[in-house]
Parts: sequence; structure tokens; C-alpha cells
Amino acid sequence: MQKIVKQLFNYFKGLPDIGNKTAERIVFSLLSSESRDIKKLYDSLHKLIGNKNTCSTCGVISFNDPCDICSDESRENTLMIVESSKEYYKIELSGSYRGKYHVLGGIISPFQKRNFKDLNINNIKSRIENEGISEVIIGISPIPESVITKEMLMNLLKDTGVRITEFARGISTGQYVENIDEVTLTGAIKDRKDAEY
Repeated sequence: MQKIVKQLFNYFKGLPDIGNKTAERIVFSLLSSESRDIKKLYDSLHKLIGNKNTCSTCGVISFNDPCDICSDESRENTLMIVESSKEYYKIELSGSYRGKYHVLGGIISPFQKRNFKDLNINNIKSRIENEGISEVIIGISPIPESVITKEMLMNLLKDTGVRITEFARGISTGQYVENIDEVTLTGAIKDRKDAEY
């Protein structure tokens, strides 16, 4: 038992943004959980093994291709461009947005040698046309590194004729979307404004 507890602790401690105290809390919570709850967790984790795909439409990590949202015809005709699957799921779990998504797979970064052409941008314009998109929301984190990415996206989309918006300023500059609380995120999406250079 002690060996398993130590293995679990080391695993959780190794995940991003989880320190020793949080890892301890998770392990102790699992130890005191009912067997059926641990089984549900096990079943969910087991589904991840070998079942992960990338949606060929939007680029999110998903079980299905196309993902559940891309195949949902009831979604609104807005397209939110996000950095990664983390932001996609964070926004989706907030329940504040009912449109479609497009996952870039990062932002332009000279340090990581990632250029605009390295991002998932090839089918954005065809999606706008084929899916009848009326508004594109640039939903990337307002950090200094994302300014060039935003400008390049706006240049790419300027001849599409769609409205281009961005989050309202409820999100502080330098804050990552994945770390924003749901109330602030909901307000930033609801009060979005036309994007500016």
C-alpha cells in the first residue's frame, strides 16, 4: 500500500501546476474515496489510453474525429480561436459559449522556434466560408507573446468579411485563459469587443 501511495504522489506531483500539498490532498482524497468512485476514475483514465485523436476540423484533442462540438449542428455560427485544447475545454466547461472552436496548437514564439505557418491555420478561412461563420473571436491569452499571433490572425482574416472580436478587458494583461475563473471568463466572452491592432 505504501508503495502505491508513493507512486501516486510522485505521479500527481509531476503534473504541471500541482505541488506537494495538492498532490498529497489528491492522494489522501483517493484513499478515502469509495471503491465505485475510484472505479469511475479508473474507467475514465483507461479510455484515454490509445483513444486520443486530434479533430481534423478544429484541432482539439478528442476521442472522436470530428469532435463532439464540430459534429453538433446546434452550435452557433461563431468561431473562437484558442491556443490549445486546455483553453477549449476550460471555456467549454464554463458553459459561457455555445459556438465552435479552432485550436491553433500554440502561439508564435521565437524562443520555441514556432512561426505562424507552424500553427493550425490552414483550414480557418475555408471553415468560415463552409460553415457560415459570422463572427471570429480571438480567444488567446492577453500576454505579450500573443500580440504577434493576434495581428497575424487579423491579417489572415481581414478579407473574409466576418466580424473579428476579442475578449473584453475583464481578463488582465499577462493572464493565461486556462487560469481565469469562470465568472471572469463568462464576462469576458459576453462583453467581447471588436478586435483592434
